[in-house]
Amino acid sequence: MNSRLAQGRSKIESLLAAGFLPGRACSRAFFELIRPLVDAGVLVEERSGSGRRMVVKDAPRLRAFLEQRFPERPATPVAAGRVAALSEFRDSKAKPGATPEMVLLRVWSMDLFLSRSDGAQFVEWTRRRRVASMVLEEAGEVGLGGVLAVVENPAVFLAADVLGESIIADGALYAGGKLSRRVLGWLRGQTHPRFSVLHLPDYDPAGLTEHLRLKKALGERARLWTPANFEALFERFGNRRLLMKRGQQSMLAELRKSQDTGVRKVVSLMDQFNAGLEQEALLLSWV
Repeated sequence: MNSRLAQGRSKIESLLAAGFLPGRACSRAFFELIRPLVDAGVLVEERSGSGRRMVVKDAPRLRAFLEQRFPERPATPVAAGRVAALSEFRDSKAKPGATPEMVLLRVWSMDLFLSRSDGAQFVEWTRRRRVASMVLEEAGEVGLGGVLAVVENPAVFLAADVLGESIIADGALYAGGKLSRRVLGWLRGQTHPRFSVLHLPDYDPAGLTEHLRLKKALGERARLWTPANFEALFERFGNRRLLMKRGQQSMLAELRKSQDTGVRKVVSLMDQFNAGLEQEALLLSWV
C-alpha cells in the first residue's frame, strides 16, 4: 500500500474512533477519497469554532467502506523476531528488541502529535477509556510535536492530567520504571522544536539516575518536574527505606557529583531528610 493510501486508511480509522476529523486534516486527496461518502450523507462537513470538521453520521456504512476499500491487512508479525530467534538459537529472547513494544499513553491535547488525526484519535481513546496504547515498531514512525510527561508509577500516570496547572503537558507516557532502549530511541529521534519531555520519576537515587539517562539522550529537551511544595512533601512523606535498598547509596554518591540543577535540588533534600520520596506523594495535594 502506497503512503497516500495508507494515510487515507489511517484518517478513516481516526474518523471511526473519534467520530470527527478536523478540517485541516482533510487534504484534497483525502476529500476525493471520501467524496462518495459525503455525497451519500455518511460524512458531513460542519462548522467547528472558527474552522470546519468532518463528522461521521453513519458509522456502520463508513466501516463497510473501509473494509471494502482497504481489505484487512495481514496481522503484524509481532512475534516474528522471537520465532526466528527460537529457530536459530533455541531461545526466543536471543535477539534483543525483536518484539515490537507496547506503549501506554494518556493524551488530552491533540498538539502532542504531529498528525492531527493521530491526536484526535488518542484524545478520544483517553476520554473514553482513560488510557490509549500503540505498538512501537520503528523509532521514528510516530512524530511528536508537544510536551510529553514521562511518568514512572501507575497512580500518578492515571492522574497526570489533574495534578494541577504546574504540570503543563499535552499527554503522559507510562514508563513503569526504566524506559526501554526502543522508547528512549523514539523520544531521542523526535525533531520538532516544540517537543520536550517533563520527567516525573520517584525522587530517590534510582529515579534520579533514570532522569540523567533521559537527559543524556534528550539534552535540554528533558526537564525534571518538582512541585512547589516539594520540601514539605519530603518532610512529611519522606521514606528512609528508599535509601536503604540495595545499590541506592552507591547511586546517591554518584548523583552528588552531578551538575544538573534539578538533580542537585533533589539530592539536597534527600541529604537533608535522609530519605527519598515516592512519586505517589504528588497526589497528596492537601499538604
